[in-house]
Amino acid sequence: MGAGEGNSPLDPVAVLRACRNDSEGLRGMCEDFKAYMPARLAEVGDAQRAGDAPRLRQAAHKICALLSAFSTAAGNLASDLEDVATEGMVAQARPLVEELETMAQEILRLAGGLSLETLRHQAETANDPDRTAGP
Repeated sequence: MGAGEGNSPLDPVAVLRACRNDSEGLRGMCEDFKAYMPARLAEVGDAQRAGDAPRLRQAAHKICALLSAFSTAAGNLASDLEDVATEGMVAQARPLVEELETMAQEILRLAGGLSLETLRHQAETANDPDRTAGP
């Protein structure tokens, strides 16, 4: 299964917008994502396990921007997590943290093989409901 196919959280339109349709921009985004996401995920998980709502809110806020560049769904989930943490509902945050970790890990897996050509094709396919997957 390729990037953006099936149940992938990757949003090719969001990625193309974030990199401004530029291959160097895409490369830099992917490198930054791979460099920073593991530490950001650890911050979210540590704060949730510690029951530290202010720290969880801050960690969710930081991760939101990174994720939004690659996935509207994951960015929205991080924003929801930030809202839950703001309300001090750390116990209710656990399923959100788990889902966020799963989505971020999938995006990390895909980030190494993204190309503008593939993203453009996926964006076109996603925007054309009459298009089929094969000949």
